[in-house]
Amino acid sequence: MPSSHNHFLQEATFNTIGRDYNYNDHRTTHVSNIYYGGSAKLPLDRLEENVSNGAAHDSAERGADAPKCHPDTRKAVQEDILSWIERGHQDTIPTTLMWLSGPAGSGKTAIAGSICDECLTRGWLAASFFFSAISGGPDRRAKGYLIPTIAYHLLRQKSIPGLRRAILAAIEDDPSVFMSRLDTQLDTLILEPLRQLDLTVNRSAWPKVIVIDGLDECGADTTKKRDVEHERRRFDDHQEILAVLRRASSDPACPFRIIISSRPEPAIRGCFASIPSHSFKQVFLDDKYDPEADIEVFARASLSKVGRDRGLQDDWFADDVPKILAQGASGQFVYVSTALRFVQDPIRPPYEQLQRILQWRSFNDSKPFATLDALYTGILETSPNPSLSAKWIRTIDYFQMNHDWYKKRLLEACPGETEYLLESLRSLVGLITSEGTFAFHFYHKSLLDFLGDPSRSASLHVSDEEVTRFHMDRHYLVLKNKGTQGQITDPSIDNRFRNHFCDSLYLFLDHHRGYEENDVSWWFGQLRYGQESDVLAMYCAIHSTCHWYRCLPACKVWRKAILKCCKTESRLWRLPTRMEALQDRWKQIPYNPNHRNTYPLPH
Repeated sequence: MPSSHNHFLQEATFNTIGRDYNYNDHRTTHVSNIYYGGSAKLPLDRLEENVSNGAAHDSAERGADAPKCHPDTRKAVQEDILSWIERGHQDTIPTTLMWLSGPAGSGKTAIAGSICDECLTRGWLAASFFFSAISGGPDRRAKGYLIPTIAYHLLRQKSIPGLRRAILAAIEDDPSVFMSRLDTQLDTLILEPLRQLDLTVNRSAWPKVIVIDGLDECGADTTKKRDVEHERRRFDDHQEILAVLRRASSDPACPFRIIISSRPEPAIRGCFASIPSHSFKQVFLDDKYDPEADIEVFARASLSKVGRDRGLQDDWFADDVPKILAQGASGQFVYVSTALRFVQDPIRPPYEQLQRILQWRSFNDSKPFATLDALYTGILETSPNPSLSAKWIRTIDYFQMNHDWYKKRLLEACPGETEYLLESLRSLVGLITSEGTFAFHFYHKSLLDFLGDPSRSASLHVSDEEVTRFHMDRHYLVLKNKGTQGQITDPSIDNRFRNHFCDSLYLFLDHHRGYEENDVSWWFGQLRYGQESDVLAMYCAIHSTCHWYRCLPACKVWRKAILKCCKTESRLWRLPTRMEALQDRWKQIPYNPNHRNTYPLPH
């Protein structure tokens, strides 16, 4: 090995300087002094950096098509909830916490959305947060955005005088509060500011309720392999959030009722089971609320609308069809909403689409999702390549941190493949936003549940291992082709794609593939100046599966080519010494960009 006086990444400039990456909630929080136009960042600026704007019930990100109850449905359950918000303090045993629960597809998010709309109209809505595992950015899946977002919504309430000033003062006193645990954030950003308000003020005009939807969709890290460790983190996240919300609801300083909507997952169910049943109100969406009748009303109204939109006669569908759909739905609104999106497909006649749905009905009552599974299977099989379409859908969801434009170009083996595979699946996967821009959007998480469960999706099942393999295959082909196989007419987009691809390639290397030196040279040449951390990450990753006594052929090619490139580059690189190379062979130390000095090789 060349001697250490050759410089390898000497005093490299990393993008991570002055920032602290919190991998538990996918946020980048600035901890050093940051200045705008020569002045320190204001408390409101700091708060807005940590707010999830897309999580608000009426956000543009959720869009005009966000789930809501049809005006003639779910009346009983909505009346129960609204009555509790208004008069819950008059109950024999007053409660300030509600758990709205039910199985997948039972309409929890639609009910929560409708409750928010009604409460907003009445002046009751204090704050809202709609978690989502299938849409929006990572801020809608991360626990770290919850308390700051609620604080931000409260700060904007004009009916609570003095609260805005108290919250901003708290941030001024403790700018690093956003890096703290949720209970500390709750105290600093919400409870303490509320305690500072004038207790003699009439609070009757204050808003009454905070709505949290989709708690089960809050995940620790959606970019990591969903193994036991990942599920444990999700379990811990759910418990931490519930503990904080329960404490808030029981604190005298907090005058708001809190509604939590979620599936009855183990951590959530266990947490509620551990507290006295009289301390919260539970609303479970079962037969008590007669969902079949509501689903029939919804189906009839929706089919009639399809007819009006397409210029069909009023009797274009048989009178008993809405009842048949409702009976097959098993209480799952998602079944009918998905079926009706399929019927509305402008490519085919509605009558033809409706007949397909009726033919796909399952008569197997032994499985709770049998009818929904039959519907998903039938729709997926309308794709020209159902298996590949299923693999695309799982891959799009699995690697959520990548931009949609990037995923489209990475996955396409030829121009137009996205539309070819997914155009007939528009009832399951949206491709265009309400603003007319391209973006993948899944209408319901139950589709991903279906594809991830082999007992439900059978031949269409795509395992986590298959998703990772598919992603690695696509990265390998793009590398060998020196870019996407589809034509990109805009050079700036092409450059953005190649930069993004090369920055993340080390995560998806196939150690058993045949690489060549010119592959490495092309990759090295695409790296943006200042991205020396990617070289170190690749240098470590390509060696991670080697034995101490023998490196894999791919490792030999990559490491030799990287060192050759470093020799010829004019960036003052330093090559590893013989001792460092020997140490790395015997003890493979993972590379951490936040602690690069601990890595015993090039730095």
